Amino acid sequence: MALLVFGGSKHDVWLSAIISVIMGLMGCYVILTLALRYPSQTLIQYSQQIVGTWLGKILGLIYICFFIMSAAVAVRDFSELILNYTIDQVPLSVFIAVMIVMAAYAIFKGLSTIGRLAELIVPITFLAIIFGLLGNIPNAVFLPSFPLIHDLKYLISEAMLQLPYFGLCVSLLFLIPMLHEKTGAKKTLLWSFAIAGAVAISVAVIVVAVLGPYGTVAINYPFFLTFQQITFLPSVSRFDVLFIFVWISISFITITLSYFIALTSIQQLFKTKTYRKFIIPLGLVIAFIAVYAFPSFHHFKQFLRLERFGLIAIPLEFIIPSIILVISYFKQTHRHQSRGRVHG
Repeated sequence: MALLVFGGSKHDVWLSAIISVIMGLMGCYVILTLALRYPSQTLIQYSQQIVGTWLGKILGLIYICFFIMSAAVAVRDFSELILNYTIDQVPLSVFIAVMIVMAAYAIFKGLSTIGRLAELIVPITFLAIIFGLLGNIPNAVFLPSFPLIHDLKYLISEAMLQLPYFGLCVSLLFLIPMLHEKTGAKKTLLWSFAIAGAVAISVAVIVVAVLGPYGTVAINYPFFLTFQQITFLPSVSRFDVLFIFVWISISFITITLSYFIALTSIQQLFKTKTYRKFIIPLGLVIAFIAVYAFPSFHHFKQFLRLERFGLIAIPLEFIIPSIILVISYFKQTHRHQSRGRVHG
């Protein structure tokens, strides 16, 4: 995402990033606890048992809308990068249409196809990011320092800006039931998020170290610009192509999974036999939102701010799952007490 750089923390970027990752991991722990409490059902299904049929259905509709929006935001984000830094003569709608068609094809082939694609893309993506980090070490002109320049309250507010993106792990509430092997899933996934968090911290630090503590706030896609600074091989001048590959890969996985979750949630909520008949209509909806919901890149960036996108994402990603988890524990305790009184 365009804002995932922690640039506002300036010299204290390292601590702001760490705080954000810790908060994200705590949220992921809650999400995984809830998901594995009902390992054969998605949030769409067990929310109706926990909070009642009608409220559960309303929550289901809200989450469907959220994942449709997430897919639209991801595809617009990808398209803006391409238009701003690579091919600026092609209409925005073309990039959006191509990505939606590719995602629709992958979804039509099934979740296993998406999983195999992720198995191929994720390791290459991590290697490319590590290359970007190591390749920029000679270009680092600033190192995060101690003591802190900002107070803790400011750093927490900056860390909150990144939470909506770490909170996309809420997708596990819909994907865990589709795993064939759930033993050890919680530990494995938490370690995966911890590694991803360590990478995010490293990216935040290297971006500020290379571009400067005051230059990152107003820059779009600053990690892309750091790739352009890599010059340790004089015969190769376009290392930013690696970043483009990383961005396309991450965007494609994000779009496809959000698209897929929205489709399967519609199937479960309305109890249809298959989700495939909704692939084309929903793809058109996602494309329409991506093109017309944001008149310009400026409007798109403004939407991604904490007081807009964050006010939508954080409650759905962290607060509502936490409330549902607490209610489920309360109901289970109440049932056990009731059974104890009956048998007593």
